[in-house]
Amino acid sequence: MSETTGQARPSKDAPRADDGYFGPDSVMWKVYADPGLQIGGIAGLLLQALEPGMMTHFSRVTRGYQGARELETAQYLNTSVFGDKAHAKASAERVDRMHEAANWTDPRTGEVHRAKTGSWMRWTQYALTYTQLRATDEFGPELTAEEQDRFVAEQQIACELLHVPGPYFQTRAELEDYIDYEKDTKALSLAAAEVGAALRNPPIKNLLTKAIVVTFENGMLSLLPDWARSLYGVGDHSEKALAKGVAATRKIVEKARKDPSTRKTIEDFVNEATEHPFAKVRAHVSAQPTP
Repeated sequence: MSETTGQARPSKDAPRADDGYFGPDSVMWKVYADPGLQIGGIAGLLLQALEPGMMTHFSRVTRGYQGARELETAQYLNTSVFGDKAHAKASAERVDRMHEAANWTDPRTGEVHRAKTGSWMRWTQYALTYTQLRATDEFGPELTAEEQDRFVAEQQIACELLHVPGPYFQTRAELEDYIDYEKDTKALSLAAAEVGAALRNPPIKNLLTKAIVVTFENGMLSLLPDWARSLYGVGDHSEKALAKGVAATRKIVEKARKDPSTRKTIEDFVNEATEHPFAKVRAHVSAQPTP
């Protein structure tokens, strides 16, 4: 005689349940599946790093290799955009816990500085959005004005997942007004200078390779606002050099876009988010009858 326990048992990870918070009809999927996004992402790191208080804080509370943190960020973004809702939510909760723990107490005053500072969180989200849109301008995919506004509006979902406070922008014009308004509060801290140096000066000895990389970097730097380039000390780069960098980078992106196809790329990102989410979700299945 067999009996079945009334309890469920946990499995390794829950299967994919839906298309997530954005889905195949979103502009987020269209932009995040394109190789041009990577250029916008690098520029985004540079723009984000110009928030001096945030950069000083994170230099005090974080340890380890910068590249490892960037890989974690990329994995989170992939899961939140292409994963199902359960895994996107679990991944956001994991990031939120990391931010909750990233506090620093000033030994002189006893004041506690917290990573979850609303203005820093908003700048981090929307600085990246700004450079991602600039990347679509220069390298594709081509977006209509309506799609550009939708991409900005879709960031509200990303913000709410990580408890980034509003107000949330609904149009590209609102986003650009915000970036311009914030420029007077930005500066090049020591931590930002180190990030900029690492991104702009990779350890390359071959002169030809280095020249190619410099051209590529000019394409990336062209995505930053003029004032941001000035803070990084590259405001004297000529329009001709930047245009040359854009043209060369566009060719690289266009070549990458042809193989694999956009559809295959989306499938790859969805599979990656499903098989290797930033955070797993415990699934429960009914227990099997026991003899």
